[in-house]
Amino acid sequence: MRLIVSAGLSLTMACGGTVADPIEGGSADSTTDVRADVADTGLPDTPTVDCSALEAKLAAMRMQILTCCPFCNSLQCSHVTQDVCCPISTTATAVSEFENLVAQFKAQCHPACPAIPCPMVPSNVCMPGSNPNAPGTCK
Repeated sequence: MRLIVSAGLSLTMACGGTVADPIEGGSADSTTDVRADVADTGLPDTPTVDCSALEAKLAAMRMQILTCCPFCNSLQCSHVTQDVCCPISTTATAVSEFENLVAQFKAQCHPACPAIPCPMVPSNVCMPGSNPNAPGTCK
């Protein structure tokens, strides 16, 4: 029994705590909390993820990459871009940054996707905006 207590005290001391040996006549009470010493290691804390901020950034980027030109003389909305739950149709401008953010969001926030089928992509359809000068949106 004495060997086990000594080994336990050695390990506690290695962690930076101060423990008196009650078997040697010391007090079982310690003025230093070993757990507090271990928690304050000086290492950076694990960063917390702000999923709401990531989601807001995704929404803003999504609106940008869904923008298309309904009256341009070129094929629009013909690129498949991975989104959080389903792929979306885009015109393939600046989608790699969006897909990287989607991957980060999925890994850190673990979103739940509805159990509905995804739309067919690419749609090749650019819906005109509310006025003739406004850009369109990929459907």
